[in-house]
Amino acid sequence: VADGLQMKEGYDPSLPPGVVARLQHGDESNVPAVYERTRPDGTVLEVRSTMLGDGGMVRTYTDITERKRSEIALAAARDAAEAASQARSEFLAMMSHEIRTPMNAVLGLTGSLLESNLDADQRKAAEAIQEASDGLLSILNDILDLSKIDTGKLEFEQVPFSIESVIDNIPVCVAVKNID
Repeated sequence: VADGLQMKEGYDPSLPPGVVARLQHGDESNVPAVYERTRPDGTVLEVRSTMLGDGGMVRTYTDITERKRSEIALAAARDAAEAASQARSEFLAMMSHEIRTPMNAVLGLTGSLLESNLDADQRKAAEAIQEASDGLLSILNDILDLSKIDTGKLEFEQVPFSIESVIDNIPVCVAVKNID
């Protein structure tokens, strides 16, 4: 009994290599200042050893079982949150692709419709469909970009644009939102 607990070879795998054997033989040199020890009942102890000037040693034992359980629970929660985030990103990417395909068909058919002979009311309705579809496609692209950001796959591109055009289109974007 070197430190108040029954010592057996292989008793505690959390002890540093060779410590059990050294302690069994009464050799307390090179014992780490701090190490963890797991008792057979599952209790986890933090063992701190302090060498005294006269060659003696003071050893303290702190029960850290709850802290270890909390660390394990926290790690499990982190892993679950990361898995949920990955699943969400994959779902968003898949759904945005699935919705974009029919939306592109709507845009293509609306473009064809606008090239045909339409009266004023029909043209206005077709243009409204095209503007709303463009807005929805933009939202889908944003969702796809968010899922790419989550997975680290977003690639930036440089695209020329006119700030005046962006500013001029703000009322159209706001008007479409107000219709909802």
